[in-house]
Amino acid sequence: MKMINKMKKYIIPILCTGVLTFLSCNKKPIQEGSESQDEGAVTLPVDEAEVQVGPEQRAAKLGFAQYLPANMSAYSAVMNGSSVMDKMWQTPMGKLVKERLELEGVSFDDVAANQSLIQIGAEQYGEDYFVAYGDTAVKVGQEVIKFSDRVSYYLGRMAVYAGNAAVGKKLDVAMNNPKNVFAVPLKGFLADFVGMFGQVDMPAYYQGVKITDEDARAQARQQLEAALDVFSMLELGVDPLTVERGGAEFEGFKFSGKKMMDQMREDEDDSAIMWASSTLTEFGMSQQELDEFLALIETKNIVALVGELHGYVILFLGSSEDDFVLVDDVESSLCASGKIKFVDNYLDKELFTYGFNDGGMSYDLSAIEKVLYDLLGSFSEGLADQLAVSDSMGDTQDLEVMLDNIDKQARELAAMFKDSDAGYVAYLEDGIKVEIHGGSNMPQYDMDLDHKLSAMSQGEGNLLFANWATNPEYNEGLMNMIDTLVEVSYATSKHVLPMLSSASGEGAGNGNLDFIAYDASLQMFEEMFRSDLLDVWKALRTNMAEGLGAETALVVDLNGTIPKVPNVPEAFMADGKMPRVAYVSTVDDRDKLQASWVRINKALESLLKKASQMTGAEIPMQVPMSSEKDGLKTWFVPIPFQNDDFVPSVSVNDELFFASSSKRFAEGLSALSSNTVDEARQGVWLNVDMKVLHSYVEQWLKLMEDNADELMSDSEVADFKANKEMIETAISALGMMDNLTYHMRSEDGVTRTSLHLKTR
Repeated sequence: MKMINKMKKYIIPILCTGVLTFLSCNKKPIQEGSESQDEGAVTLPVDEAEVQVGPEQRAAKLGFAQYLPANMSAYSAVMNGSSVMDKMWQTPMGKLVKERLELEGVSFDDVAANQSLIQIGAEQYGEDYFVAYGDTAVKVGQEVIKFSDRVSYYLGRMAVYAGNAAVGKKLDVAMNNPKNVFAVPLKGFLADFVGMFGQVDMPAYYQGVKITDEDARAQARQQLEAALDVFSMLELGVDPLTVERGGAEFEGFKFSGKKMMDQMREDEDDSAIMWASSTLTEFGMSQQELDEFLALIETKNIVALVGELHGYVILFLGSSEDDFVLVDDVESSLCASGKIKFVDNYLDKELFTYGFNDGGMSYDLSAIEKVLYDLLGSFSEGLADQLAVSDSMGDTQDLEVMLDNIDKQARELAAMFKDSDAGYVAYLEDGIKVEIHGGSNMPQYDMDLDHKLSAMSQGEGNLLFANWATNPEYNEGLMNMIDTLVEVSYATSKHVLPMLSSASGEGAGNGNLDFIAYDASLQMFEEMFRSDLLDVWKALRTNMAEGLGAETALVVDLNGTIPKVPNVPEAFMADGKMPRVAYVSTVDDRDKLQASWVRINKALESLLKKASQMTGAEIPMQVPMSSEKDGLKTWFVPIPFQNDDFVPSVSVNDELFFASSSKRFAEGLSALSSNTVDEARQGVWLNVDMKVLHSYVEQWLKLMEDNADELMSDSEVADFKANKEMIETAISALGMMDNLTYHMRSEDGVTRTSLHLKTR
């Protein structure tokens, strides 16, 4: 266990940096007289010149896909995983991790042999590791999400039910009576559960790995067979099962709901079924719902099998052995399906991983965001519905209206997300390249607007440049929902919280004192600060939002000079560099930006005046200084130890708005903005120059080394020198990386994403 814990400490650096340091043998030499690609450019496939290949050619490259039927709803594979893992351990970071393990008394050979760590070892991924889902997985996933939506609704009802009971001083009675709970806030929950249970069956699930080495393959089989142990421990409804596929035997278990119910009925006077029926009836399930639920149990089956075929160890889970389908004819396999056709343009690449999923099985962050909006809408709906029937909360109509608005606004945002089939590949070429075809339409972004800020990426020493354009319609919907959330939170604090505080204080003097203090604080906020803070928010929400354009950029460079700071070595201030950060936006209406500042300034002056009255000490409003260069006007408040490279500031002209840590940086970016760019870009773009970071880290390591005696104690200097070689090894691993580019855009109405981590 000690060894495993130590290994966990180092596995993250291995996976993060080892994958990124692809050996130079993956690079193709540039032919004499040819032109090299621009640094960071991602080579995209040309759709018009789509490679025409057949199922046989795909089967030769795509592993187990050739044995699966064409109706899979999702498939993902890791190709040549063992060789990739071996390469990772040979990288500078991998070697560093092994050295650290040895120093802490953990043998790398022991780690490799430890079966509890096989999931991070080469054996787990072998030559071809895959996971696949049958065609019913989409329906099952949608039913589960739909039921989760209803659970969120009932949670909203439960929250109000408990609050209403607390205000009415009957919390214990209300919450300790399950029948009442299921008859009031959870009314309908059991019916919804039975409905979902009836729609959901175990989808076909395949998992397998191809391993040539017999011992390693046997270990992998043992690990997959361990997943079946739970069936062997069940006393009811389980039988051993053996099926034959492709001339090979697969062994495991079959759980039958009907057999389990029959065995339970044969038990002493049906005690188990009677107990379950009594409990469910006590919770408010009607006899009809109970009969339907028990009948549904009899229709549920789960099959679990493990076997070996074509050099693969395979695990199968499903609702029937008939769902376990393997094919011998490649023409009827997944390799003949249009779902996997997107891989054709990459078959000549050194594939590392690939996969696809049907539109209803989106796993990207955007799909999660859609689900969260739906859950929020359902929760708000539950709150509103239960408030309408509460008897201790007083008049809650305003709250109900606001909650209904949140429900509507959240649903409208969720409806903006459209799913489509998605496929991805990752391959080794000048590092690693990832190409994603399809997926969510990503409504947060305007994928059609040409970027105007791209030229700012041309600055020397830029570490990071990110550029995107937001969708005004989505932004407005999101901000409207945030407005309503803030409004309902404030209204709740005024209406409900005092009731709860007062109720909790009955019979306990401290509770009443707490309520009085709370009520006084709320009243003071209402009278003194609410209007000014609301004015600040409205200035940001309206004037500034309308004044700024849709396009935004985030720029970070490492060229900043360090201000004169006491007790900092002179060498640091003379030769050291610090990051400079700028948030940039296009400007649609400069007058509205000016109006927002006037409004904010007035509100802040009022807030400071009131704060001064409360504290008895005057808190003056700081007057910003300003400067102007080439039409760009900058405002900043002087701070100690500042210089032109370190002073938080806001800059604006007719085209650009900057919020920056450096006045000089904003001025330089403004000058760059007029440069021409080779090609118009849309969507979301990110570039991280790892060469700049590497040089920066090397520079600071040298400064630390040259000034160690001035900065550190003798013991710290000794520790630094002892670890210097390890630090240099880690830096050398960083030096193998060139840059990272990410580009998400829309092509012919389909979302396309490209990522390239280039190595040197």
